[in-house]
Amino acid sequence: MSIGCHHKCPCDPCACTREYKPVCGRDGNTYNNICMARCKKVPVKCKKACPCPKRRNSHACSILRPVCGVNGKTYRHASIAKRKGVKIACKRRCPCKKKLCKCTKEYNPVCGVNGKTYGNRCMADCKYDIFNK
Repeated sequence: MSIGCHHKCPCDPCACTREYKPVCGRDGNTYNNICMARCKKVPVKCKKACPCPKRRNSHACSILRPVCGVNGKTYRHASIAKRKGVKIACKRRCPCKKKLCKCTKEYNPVCGVNGKTYGNRCMADCKYDIFNK
């Protein structure tokens, strides 16, 4: 789960950390992190310094979003499993395990990229699955 900021929502789009995780904006400029790109209202093209790697194939199947079929086999993308007539058991690599979350009750609020405030980072990770937006 990506954290938008380390306090209650809403996040101030220009209260960025100095963390260096370069992203390439659609304007062709490299920003130190996603927050700094958002602050300038620049959409992110890729999560690397510019230039972004060229895409070989823009087809959805080229995006790695592994799923586990009811047959116990991992597929690179849900569309591949469906094309083979396999129902999806869970939206992650096999095996499908129930995620056990053992979080403390420490109150250290974070704002998730979904705009919800969570009591701490662990609670955010347990409550929000990026594939089920």
